[in-house]
Amino acid sequence: DVDRLLAEVLASDGEDQVAYRRAERRVARLVRAVAAEGAPAVRADGCYLITGGLGALGLQVAGALARRGARHLVLAGRTGLPEAWRTQDPADGRLRRAVSSARELEALGATVTAVAADAADAERMRALFAAFGHTLPPLRGVVHAAGVVTNVAVTQLDAAALHAALRPKVTAGWLLHELTRERSLDFFVLFSAAAAVLGARGLAHYAAANEFLNALAAHRRHLGLPALAMAWGPWAGEGMAADEETRWWLEQIGLQPLAPEDGLRVLARWMAGGAAQALAARVDWSAFRPAFAGPSGRRLLDEIEPPAAAAPAALDAGVRERLQSATADERRDFFAEHVAREAGRLLGFDAAERVDRHVGFFKAGMDSIMTVQLRNRLQATLGVTLPATVAFEYPTVDALAGYLGGVLAPPNQDRAPEAPRPSKRASLLPEDLTEEELTALLAEKLRDTPAPPPPLDDVREAGS
Repeated sequence: DVDRLLAEVLASDGEDQVAYRRAERRVARLVRAVAAEGAPAVRADGCYLITGGLGALGLQVAGALARRGARHLVLAGRTGLPEAWRTQDPADGRLRRAVSSARELEALGATVTAVAADAADAERMRALFAAFGHTLPPLRGVVHAAGVVTNVAVTQLDAAALHAALRPKVTAGWLLHELTRERSLDFFVLFSAAAAVLGARGLAHYAAANEFLNALAAHRRHLGLPALAMAWGPWAGEGMAADEETRWWLEQIGLQPLAPEDGLRVLARWMAGGAAQALAARVDWSAFRPAFAGPSGRRLLDEIEPPAAAAPAALDAGVRERLQSATADERRDFFAEHVAREAGRLLGFDAAERVDRHVGFFKAGMDSIMTVQLRNRLQATLGVTLPATVAFEYPTVDALAGYLGGVLAPPNQDRAPEAPRPSKRASLLPEDLTEEELTALLAEKLRDTPAPPPPLDDVREAGS
């Protein structure tokens, strides 16, 4: 096992999710799936609990259940609704929107019970569950939509932020599992997040919390209990990804908002199906795949084929004439100026600033998303199809200009010498390397260097 672990740590095949099961190596792949047609069974004489039920997403789900015939909805949220919510409008804007939605549910024929209960509060939740089958109809379904998301870099993550993310997912999820183990349910749905499947910068704690729900769904299915962990991409409208900056960032990497009606339709089909886990998101794979793979070539998405890319626009006639009459060196200078200008725009430089021709894109401040955007801009402005990883393979202005000069050399004219791909060991200084490249070099160095014997204290600690 230690040999296998060491081999995986030092491997360079792009696999970053590996499991060994009975000596068989398994790797993770996301695959397309089609849910069965249908919808979950909804009973007029049953009760349906939605945690996070007073949030934007919980209220959308409640509306879908009411339209399918649910007549008893329990919406649990940390703040609940005012006692006189049916007749009085609260001053708080968020509460007023929740009250309006709850009234709409009752207009559809459902009876709404709004409960002020933290889903992770064991005492409060046990009291609520004691009411099912007594003062409330028997419980027939659970949708756990509660969650708290904050953007915190992993280097800044503290216990408070971690606990805030884990509590509504781990503590509350397990509590709901225990409270329903002996009950006959038609469905038990856990709202997970795309971050648990795809990862997300600044959301390591949130991804971990949601991955627990994915595992909990698998555990329940192993026990013969109903369970579906539904991992969502961003939804349009109000919700956890509703602020303008977050939406902009997500769209830059190809994650587009999911219309509520589409999300509810997908949810209904998966609730009626047999899967324990699914991911639902609108994704522009041509943008997302290269941003996700990055320079290390992560392979989770290897089996997701993006649609054929549209042909780029033709090169401007004036630019074409200029390049046809230019020498190889002049073409290289033209492309270097063009690449530096486009990269500078992405980095927010003013018109007079340019990215240094010999400084790595990552050192200049670009990330994997920006390199994909740079490739897209070059395609649009130069009328050429470029590999998704072109800015990874030629990671400086000068290197990329040399590549473009070779690709776009006029017919019957000597091509500009294509810039060689920089050697990770010789031509790049350590500060120009990405984190993945530095890791690979360190691993190679460790393989070439005999390990010294461990100090006696370390041996004793390991033995203990």
